[in-house]
Amino acid sequence: MEFSYLSDVMRDVTLNKDAARRLFGAEDADAFHSLVADMRDAMFVGELPDEPIQTGQKDQLLLRLRLGPGTYLEIEPLGSEAKAGNWRDAYRVKFLHIHREGEVLA
Repeated sequence: MEFSYLSDVMRDVTLNKDAARRLFGAEDADAFHSLVADMRDAMFVGELPDEPIQTGQKDQLLLRLRLGPGTYLEIEPLGSEAKAGNWRDAYRVKFLHIHREGEVLA
């Protein structure tokens, strides 16, 4: 799967485990990096071990991937597959935010 990032902070915590630990704490950072490893191994969003929760805002399809209790990664599937409504076949995603109990951490 190919990644892009909404912000420099999101890119930094994805590429740097120490940055993730400083921002999220060890447990959530480890869960996040485990999910990132699963995503790197997957060809398409539909191949992830856990089914994302589908949300959205008007014309933007968003998916939430659980990291821990009350914590999740929000991504946007990109490409023609996602626009056609078949997000499971999307192979490009944008990392948007990490939320914990309603608060945006990154």
